[in-house]
Amino acid sequence: MFVWEYNSAMLPFLASVFITISLIFIGWRRYAASGAGAFVWTMMAITIYVLGYMLELGSQNIFTITLLAKIEFVGVVMMPVGWLTLALTLTNRGHWLTWPRLAALCVIPLATLLLVWTNEAHGLIWQTVDIERPYGFAAWRASYGLWYVVHIVYFQLLTLLGAFLLAQGISRTSHVYRRQVTAVLLALIFPWFTNIIYFLKIIPLPFNPTAFAFAISGLCVAWAVFRFQFLDLLPTAWNTVIENLADGVVVLDIEHRIVDINPAAQHIAGRSSGFIGKPITAVFPQSGALLSLNGQVSSTCVELAQTNPDGRRRTFDCHLTPLYDRQRRVNGRVLVLVDVTERKETEEAMRLAKEAAERAHREAEAANRAKSTFLSNISHELRTPLTIISLYTEILQKLARAQQHHDLLPRLEQIHRAARHLSNVVDDILDLSKIEAGMMELHEEWCNVHLLLQEVEMMAQPLIARNDNSFHLHTHDDLGYIYTDPTKLRQVLLNLLSNAAKFTASGEICLQVSRGTQPYNLGRDTIRFELSDTGIGMTAEQTASIFEPFTQVDSSLSRQYTGTGLGLTISRHFCQMMDGEITVHSEPNRGSTFTVELPVRLPEVQGVRAMPN
Repeated sequence: MFVWEYNSAMLPFLASVFITISLIFIGWRRYAASGAGAFVWTMMAITIYVLGYMLELGSQNIFTITLLAKIEFVGVVMMPVGWLTLALTLTNRGHWLTWPRLAALCVIPLATLLLVWTNEAHGLIWQTVDIERPYGFAAWRASYGLWYVVHIVYFQLLTLLGAFLLAQGISRTSHVYRRQVTAVLLALIFPWFTNIIYFLKIIPLPFNPTAFAFAISGLCVAWAVFRFQFLDLLPTAWNTVIENLADGVVVLDIEHRIVDINPAAQHIAGRSSGFIGKPITAVFPQSGALLSLNGQVSSTCVELAQTNPDGRRRTFDCHLTPLYDRQRRVNGRVLVLVDVTERKETEEAMRLAKEAAERAHREAEAANRAKSTFLSNISHELRTPLTIISLYTEILQKLARAQQHHDLLPRLEQIHRAARHLSNVVDDILDLSKIEAGMMELHEEWCNVHLLLQEVEMMAQPLIARNDNSFHLHTHDDLGYIYTDPTKLRQVLLNLLSNAAKFTASGEICLQVSRGTQPYNLGRDTIRFELSDTGIGMTAEQTASIFEPFTQVDSSLSRQYTGTGLGLTISRHFCQMMDGEITVHSEPNRGSTFTVELPVRLPEVQGVRAMPN
């Protein structure tokens, strides 16, 4: 049965446990840092081992000390893998430790742990166990089996490999990180050294000193964490970074002579050797101005140009930063050259492109204004003769009827219809030119929707009947009034009805009008006009461009269905001017549905009379 009691020999180990648990929390809080995972793993292993050994000192029988020894082994088998992983990370070799390799490293530790907990069945870890009390506390005494030797050798090899990597890394690591690596190396070597002494019995000891050694290791790691910001600044392969840096780096002494230079700076200078000891101005002549600006202490950044041996002129952002010794005296400088040639070329190209775009925009606006002016003028020039032609055609029609010249009536009707069609075309062009010139205005007033629909139905009936179509008007009783431009609303509805009548033959045209509230219009009351037909319909590509100026349903259909392609363009502009929108849904050979939604009253309209009762 488990029998245990406290004794004073546990106090140093209790302090060590407290230190390692604190380090676990610190590492966990900084888990995103490189190496923090290996650090936490290692500290957990030390905590388990030291805690188990501390409790082992209070064991009172073989069962208790054996159970605690098995618990200690959970931490013991974790340590070498954790140490090696940490060493690899600190020496910038973490990429080597892939998941398959990590799994291979864990094979012997996991086998050892399995054999520890099943030792009674085979005795491969220990064969006999005894308790000694040389100083008043329990000490483990055992005769070890074959696999324990395998475990010890593996443990020492991994620990020694980690120590070798850290020792090798010290000479290659920047001085910023060197003390961190040294502290971790000391934390690694001391337990390894004491474990060797104990296992080989070089110095006879009454107890295993490894737990004390790991307590000291915890102190060393704590020193690295709090004194040298371990886990805040982790070592990198400094030379590798500088050698492979795309920017040029030149280290200067106090006399502005080159002490070190990386390959990128050598490439900028145009040669690969003969730099060390040379004045910086001999390699980069333009740097003299930068040195004169830098003075003694301040960092400076200027833009310099350098002509390459191939004759290409390149531009660099040059950063000159002083280096300080321990007494904060300047003992050198670092020159960093960042190639910004492509950025400068891109900025220049963008500047020229912007100027060209602005110039083209101004020219396009001027051309658009000229076009609108021309269309407006030509429209007015055409309107007068067209009006005269229509007037005289009507007079001639009356005379022909009066004088019984019925054979002339079809020809006169054809002239009258052509003049009216051309007049509509001129009106559309004039409207579009006013819209594009920003001269189109709204003339808003309260409009009775029912009366407006009656007028539209009467005006559109001849167009609808021409292709043997039927028309259905569905309205709600509470349509009431709408504050809008009735002329433009009437024109929008007539344009839609004219299109539906033109592209539908022996079919149905339905106009459904309702009143409601639409979210897109900020919750305001709206009037919805939904015009559907059973005509030829349109494809998705056609509906995408149907509101563009001079767009026909299809180039092959334009000969069959006349029109300028401006009606829908003007209708959309009118709807937007009235703070509404027009949309379309259509399928080939299944007809089209145009939907117009207008607010009942525009927001913040000044001087508007109350809605009629």
